Amino acid sequence: MKKNQSVQGTPPEKDENKFKKIFLSILPVVLYCVLIFYLSSRPGGLAPLGFKAEDKIIHFFEFFILGWLLSRGFQFGRTDLISNKLVLLVILIGAFYGASDEFHQYLVPGRSAEVLDWLADAVGATAGALGYRRYHKARIGIV
Repeated sequence: MKKNQSVQGTPPEKDENKFKKIFLSILPVVLYCVLIFYLSSRPGGLAPLGFKAEDKIIHFFEFFILGWLLSRGFQFGRTDLISNKLVLLVILIGAFYGASDEFHQYLVPGRSAEVLDWLADAVGATAGALGYRRYHKARIGIV
């Protein structure tokens, strides 16, 4: 075995670059999930914006961003098209995280869990995943 190769025969620099790409792809997702958890931990929630169904719109956009970041994270820097299975996985992860977020809010004083909030989370994650896929298709030249 050559001096600068890993056990599998891959140069160590290539292994480090792959790890770095994966880490940098997943880090925004983890940080954003921590932010969602923090915001959900605040008693009373956010200050009202003053219009009907504002919390559903906030939930939608909050999870749209999560769906987008998850899709981007699962690309791991690849240039090929994100698959239908991966889009479905992102939707399921987003919906599951939305359900766990609602359960978490149920446990926080001054907060409540609502099925319609969870539905807004799931729809937002779906829109984020599909929006990212459309963006990525345009970016790589598939119309």
